Order: sequence, then C-alpha cells, then structure tokens
Amino acid sequence: MINAAIPVIYSTKSGTGEHERRFERMLGSGHEFFKTRCKGDVAQLSIDLVKKKKKLILLASGDTSIYELINTLMAEFGPGLSNIIGIIPLGTASNTAHNLGFRSANQACKLQRQFMGGKKNIEDYVRGTDLLKVSFDDTSLYAASSFNLGLLSRVCHDAEKEKSGFIASLFKKLRIKKISYAVKMIEASLSYDTFDAEMIYCRKGGEVGNFILPDIMNINMTNGKQQAAIKNWNPNGCPYDGELEMMCIQEMNLGKMVLLTGQMVLIGNHTRPAKDGAGYNRYGISYLDRLSSVNIRIAEDDYNYPFYIELDGGSLQLQKPNESVKADIVPSAMNFIYREPHR
Repeated sequence: MINAAIPVIYSTKSGTGEHERRFERMLGSGHEFFKTRCKGDVAQLSIDLVKKKKKLILLASGDTSIYELINTLMAEFGPGLSNIIGIIPLGTASNTAHNLGFRSANQACKLQRQFMGGKKNIEDYVRGTDLLKVSFDDTSLYAASSFNLGLLSRVCHDAEKEKSGFIASLFKKLRIKKISYAVKMIEASLSYDTFDAEMIYCRKGGEVGNFILPDIMNINMTNGKQQAAIKNWNPNGCPYDGELEMMCIQEMNLGKMVLLTGQMVLIGNHTRPAKDGAGYNRYGISYLDRLSSVNIRIAEDDYNYPFYIELDGGSLQLQKPNESVKADIVPSAMNFIYREPHR
C-alpha cells in the first residue's frame, strides 16, 4: 500500500474543468495534482519533484510531454535515476504508453488504484527501461520509442506545420489515426527525394559492420514494440532488452508505396517475405536487429534539401547534415511502470 500523496503532472491546456474532474475521479484519492498550462511546465515540475525526493511521479499526457520529461531528467540528473515514472496515456498519441502495455488512461488508473489500495505491489511492475540517445548538431537528445531520418520525419514535420492534404486532414478529424498516418506517408512520398547514406553499426555482443545505403527514403530505429503509429517490425522487440531495431525503406513508385504502407499500418506483416540479393524484401524494406549503436552519414551530393529527424513523434531539422547522426541505446536509463508484472 502507498501511504504518501502521489504527485501527478498533467496538462489541462485542451481540457475542460469537467474533463479534469472526471480524470481526477478516475485516478482516485491519495494524489496531488500539478496542472501544466504551457511548454516548460513539465520540465520544471519534474525537476522539482525529483529534488523533493518523490519516489513515484505520475505523468498523464501524450508523447510530447513524455519526451519533455525524459529529456529534462536525463539532462539534469543523467541515466540511472531511482525514481519511478508512471505514464497515464492522455492526448492524441502515446506510443510510449503502448510500449509499456497501456492502451487507455483507464487501464493505467485502475492499476494505480490497486497500488494505492495494497492489492498489488508496485515493485512487481517496475522495470529499468532503455532510452534512445540520438546525437547530432553538437547536441544529444533522448527518445523512448523511435528515431527516424527521412520520409517519416518529413511526415511529422508536415503534420506539425499542418501541410497534410485534404484526405489526411479528414481522417485526422475522424480520429482514424492509422489511416491518417498512412495517407500522410503516401502524400509525402510523391515529392520526396531519396538520399544515399553510409552506416556503421555495432550489435549487442560486439559485432561491428558497415555498408552503403543507396536511394533511401527512410531510416528508422525502434526501441520497443511501437514505432510511431505502427508496430515495430520485430514482434519480440521490447524497451528493456538493451537492443535497437533498424528498418530502411528504399526508393519506390506510388503503387509500391501504397502496398508497403498498407502492410505496415494496417496488416503488420511487411517484413515476413525473404530478402533479395540487395538485402530488401518485396515490400522494399531491409532490417537489422540486436543493435547497440548506429552511426549514419548522409552522402554530400544529397545536401541540397532540408533533412529532418523524428524523435517520439516530434521533428527537428538537421543544421549540419554533413556530420554524422549517431543513435545509441542507453540500457535501464529510467524506471517505468508496466501494465504486466515482471516474472
């Protein structure tokens, strides 16, 4: 049983007073609520709560606030914090919560009520969880679930700038997320130029390799079962195995992109076919697992248009595309609550 009041950080920016009261009732008594109104509130609150030695901190939000909390705590305290973070999925998307096993706020709140009432032991549900550390432009940032370079990063950028077409916008309003994501991918691919890249990788266990990737549309790194709005290609991927999975998408025409997108977003068996001699399957993707680090350098001839990277659903433009982008797995960087107990 948990006796002390548990701090809960959650955003009220888009909610109503009744929505807030309903959420607080769903979570139950014994909690202290810290409501955020603007960017930076999550960062300051999380630092303050750690410094006050709050063992358990709940964050009710989508991926944007989770990303803010992770990067704030890593920058301020570094990996290996003893504090426990509980995620309650609110907002438009929470792939991090999905990786932890939570599909709804109700599931997370129910488990928390069981902790508070002594019906379940919180320690049985806590795992040291890996983070993705991505280094670029003389800085390093962290992500919980995904990193993309290429087409999917452009999709995120266009979505943030509200540049998606009419059909994708309609699906978004209808909250059909997977279909909206698929349409955005297809829209962006119509005008996206491919690039060449050199990749040097290290696999868990020490194996080192390098290869050239010609005519690439996207390079993706995933930590866990969920990559953006779709499942990771590796059904065994999890956020506590100390490993990354990589997936590359080669240049393809519209028909093939429609086929690939349907397989990725709606069906999920896009990696089952065998690879050809160049390392790609019939859907135009290649993949590699058990990675601990990857170093990517874009070919100089391809610097003539902006490059974006995506971290947990947010996009950033590379200011120095001529320098390498490095992705590392940081094992057991933070403690998170999972829906299922560890064995």
